Amino acid sequence: AEAGEGSERRLEQRISAIVAAASAASSGGEATAIELGTDFIRSVKEHEQLMRMQLRIATELRALVRGATGGAPLSAAELAAAAGSASAEAYERAVSGVLETNALFELAWECGLWRSALLILGFAQRHKEYPDKVCEALRKLLSTLPFEQQRGEIAALRSEHKDDTQLYVFRLDLICATLT
Repeated sequence: AEAGEGSERRLEQRISAIVAAASAASSGGEATAIELGTDFIRSVKEHEQLMRMQLRIATELRALVRGATGGAPLSAAELAAAAGSASAEAYERAVSGVLETNALFELAWECGLWRSALLILGFAQRHKEYPDKVCEALRKLLSTLPFEQQRGEIAALRSEHKDDTQLYVFRLDLICATLT
């Protein structure tokens, strides 16, 4: 088995536990909701989303480490040997524990995981504070791709950010400027 898969499995298990907690709280009825507090279920669901983004980043970083070491699955020794690379160090940070929103965003940004960075911005709704980050991530994501791949990436972005609260991430004016 690959060295990082155990750590990712632990993240998946945490996600499953938090989903079970939300389900149990939701099915408990009004009395349970009152006892737990009105923000409990919302908080648990937000935590679940954050952990899913963390797992996505860990998976992307493992793929980067694998690519830097020839593409084969990595044994524990190979992962340790690659630990000097920025991707390997970032991967270890991604699976070391549950990360907060800012730490997760910084990790995605440092590693150039632009789609993940945009997802975190959408989740945190920081567009009012950091519209420049949204623009920069979109530029970096799209400007390096050939036109045919840009179309696919734009379609993927549109489907990931279809929720009205996240439409600001799908900046049509910036996307058009990047394509020309």
